[in-house]
Amino acid sequence: MSYSLADGSDIDDSDSESGKEKYLSNQAEEANKEDDGSSSVEPKVEVWDFEPFQKIKRDGQWSLNPKGIRWLVENLDGYFLITGTEGLPADKYEKCLKKKQRKWRRKLSDDYMAHFPNFKYVDILPPNPSKEEVRRAEKRVEVKIQNLLQERQNPDNAPDILKTLFRTLRRANAKDLWARESPDYPKLEVEVLEADEEWTPNLPRQQEFPIQMRIRAAIFKKLTAKEQQEWQEKANSTKQGSSTAEQVYTMILKLFATLGDVIVEKTGWTSLHFAELCSVDLLATSWSCYKAQLFG
Repeated sequence: MSYSLADGSDIDDSDSESGKEKYLSNQAEEANKEDDGSSSVEPKVEVWDFEPFQKIKRDGQWSLNPKGIRWLVENLDGYFLITGTEGLPADKYEKCLKKKQRKWRRKLSDDYMAHFPNFKYVDILPPNPSKEEVRRAEKRVEVKIQNLLQERQNPDNAPDILKTLFRTLRRANAKDLWARESPDYPKLEVEVLEADEEWTPNLPRQQEFPIQMRIRAAIFKKLTAKEQQEWQEKANSTKQGSSTAEQVYTMILKLFATLGDVIVEKTGWTSLHFAELCSVDLLATSWSCYKAQLFG
């Protein structure tokens, strides 16, 4: 996959992650720049050989191309590098941060559509579409980006904290092990999901999960009997043991980070100190919190 930077240069990350990291860093830098009204020269972009949207089974409905979704997912990390302006009060800092995040989402949406210079939204709309229909269509990529970001930030999609903390010996499921280790599975799942009559792009996680599990089982059954047997044997030989101390330390940090977001939202505290490691690598029981000025 090649990436176009704001300075007009192209980079290729086929041999390493450095290209992607440079692209994401450039994205965040652009979002963090103050909007001074100045314009920059648009970089040359690669014209992709697939359509930005594809029709699904429901009449008149379209969704993003799975290839495009993968590209968006690969480029979400820049969002989490965005910061507000240093030295502002908490409320103004938050307002500034949201403005920059909104700018970043629009920029990523524009970057995506720039790969399809000949595409026209009216081609996927009914005849004589209203202004509102056109507006919604033009926002479709940005809405998808918002949904992907929500999925990334959803604790349900993060590593299972409680499972790591209280894990017991058990064998892995063959189809789950295959889905986890097969590099082609994400693409297969997206393609089948897009064609499934029960699935929609904005389906809540608790409704989407059973559909994903049903689809995973169906795809696994399409493997040859020999392949299924190989994965079953691999699963039978794989046991997940009790969590190590290092894994528990990591999960505790994630657990309190999740709680901390809620605490900050409800109380207005802008800094939390929840624990510290002693010299003997044990978690101290003391924790404190205080109100402080936000900084970038």
